[in-house]
Amino acid sequence: MGLGFYYARFSVTLDKRYKRAKNNKGKLGCDGWTSYPKCVKILQRCWAHLLREAKWYAEKYEGQSRLIYKWLCEIFVRVRKAKVYTKTGLTRTYNWGIKQMQRCINICKGYTELRKFANKIENGLEHWFTCLLYPEIEPTNNKAKRAIREIVIQRKISKLRTEKGTMVMGIIMSVLATWRLRGLNTYSLLRQTLSS
Repeated sequence: MGLGFYYARFSVTLDKRYKRAKNNKGKLGCDGWTSYPKCVKILQRCWAHLLREAKWYAEKYEGQSRLIYKWLCEIFVRVRKAKVYTKTGLTRTYNWGIKQMQRCINICKGYTELRKFANKIENGLEHWFTCLLYPEIEPTNNKAKRAIREIVIQRKISKLRTEKGTMVMGIIMSVLATWRLRGLNTYSLLRQTLSS
């Protein structure tokens, strides 16, 4: 089981971290921040973010925007159901999904108010259906966000205000969250790690 969390506190010193992380072979579910592809080769764009934004457009502009939102919801339902398909079925659904997104992009580009949204979909086109090629990846990053919620709260209430202190805390919390995710005994592993 190769699951784990990597905690990154983004700041001005990102370029140094990217150079170290450049050869990372991991997989990442993300919100689409443009720097992620510099760190990780296999990305899954978060459908929860996409659907939330599509819903916002649907409520603000109605008409075609509502149809686009409904269409994206239907695509997402099919992606979720595809998790039980065979490898051939997953590949077929992946190709179908790409074609659906391309159609969606073309329609959105025809409406001034949806062009920015079309660009967002288009910029992540190859990453919306990664979860079909790698079934261990979730189509949303909700699980990861729930897992790091504790880290964020701890960071906010802690007295670690230096860059180094925050980084050390982030690393420790990432290790603990990964052990928990893998079903390991965090207490005994922490004792073992600190005593060696």
